[in-house]
Amino acid sequence: MFFAWSATALALGLYTLYWPTTEADVEYYKPQRILITGDTPKVGYTQKISADLKLALYTYKVRGVSYSSSTVCYCSTAGISNNLLVPRQTRISYFPSNPEYSVLFKGPDLLLVIMLALSGASILFGWRFLVGYFVKNA
Repeated sequence: MFFAWSATALALGLYTLYWPTTEADVEYYKPQRILITGDTPKVGYTQKISADLKLALYTYKVRGVSYSSSTVCYCSTAGISNNLLVPRQTRISYFPSNPEYSVLFKGPDLLLVIMLALSGASILFGWRFLVGYFVKNA
C-alpha cells in the first residue's frame, strides 16, 4: 500500500513540473509540528509520535476565474524545510485542464524518491529471497 501511494505521489510530483504557473496571493503558510501521545498498556510505556505539517492557503486567477487552494505539494511534506519563507506574492503551478488543482511547491521531494527506492529494493530482494527459499526447499 505504501509503495503504491509513494509511486502515485512521485508521478504526480513529477507531473507538476510541467504544469503552467500563475501569480498567487499567499494568505498564510505555516509549518507546524504536532505531537501525538498514546499509552500502550500491554507494553507499559507512553509512545510519542511527532509530525511536521505544512498548512497553507493561497488564492490565484486563471483565465479570469478566481480559485483558492490549500495544497502544498503532491509529495511528502516532510521533505520541505520548516524554515522556508514563502512570500505573500509567489508563483504556483496549476493543472491546465482543471485549474482548481494547484500546488504551492512543484515537483517530488528527495525524501519521497529515497523512500520509494528503498521500498522497491526491499520488494525486489524480498521476492528473490522467497523464490530462492521455496525452490531450494521444494
